[in-house]
Amino acid sequence: MKGIKVDILDRPEVIDGIKFFYKPIFLLLFKKCEFVDFSTQNQLIDFLDNQSIDILISDLSLGNKNNFQGLNLVKTIKTKWPEVLVIGNSEGEPTYRQTSSKFPTFDI
Repeated sequence: MKGIKVDILDRPEVIDGIKFFYKPIFLLLFKKCEFVDFSTQNQLIDFLDNQSIDILISDLSLGNKNNFQGLNLVKTIKTKWPEVLVIGNSEGEPTYRQTSSKFPTFDI
């Protein structure tokens, strides 16, 4: 089995916690997973232009829990790479209106 490639876009201090949470789930489902970490959206977009991934776990607020600018990034990614499954994470609580106004939006 090939496994999956998972990109994470979040603040560096929370990335290990995200991996700790998701790695057992992905290993159970796919037997193998590789994580690639990013702290800026520009690094992530440059990477996606040259590499394929299966899953993106992205901070929806991009560091500001009252500002959901990550939704714009997710919309860009889902438009350009619709095959990527996007998991949205946030310390804030985006409303349905905020998430649905940026379509396409995250999958989970």
